[in-house]
Amino acid sequence: MFIFHYCEKENEYLFNEKININRKDTIIQKYKLNTIGRINEYWQNNILIISDRNHLDFFRIIDHDVIYQDNFLVNSYEKEKVNPYQFYQTDTEETYIKYENTLGNVKIILKEYNDYLSFQCICEKKEYFYSQKIFI
Repeated sequence: MFIFHYCEKENEYLFNEKININRKDTIIQKYKLNTIGRINEYWQNNILIISDRNHLDFFRIIDHDVIYQDNFLVNSYEKEKVNPYQFYQTDTEETYIKYENTLGNVKIILKEYNDYLSFQCICEKKEYFYSQKIFI
């Protein structure tokens, strides 16, 4: 799988994912995004835990490669569902409102944080992303 994560390169090692929150309505309309709701996202090492207040889903993420191209960090990875477990401490925690839609074979995701947005696309093959001509 591939994640195309929009960001601007600030230097060789630093990328800024923040999109001005004033652009929210424009992006939602452009990609016809649907409101999914409030999401809590936790990471413990390479385990991603997603909570939508009704479910807890656990996934093991195995990263293969990350490159920067055309204002996107492109991450090649594998994702597999794992058995849930109790956890108390996490490496990171994020809360956001999620908006999404699927265009062709590309899932488009907008995350709304308190004072900024982030934008990403997920697909099985890079070609799917490029064929949709997605840009911010």
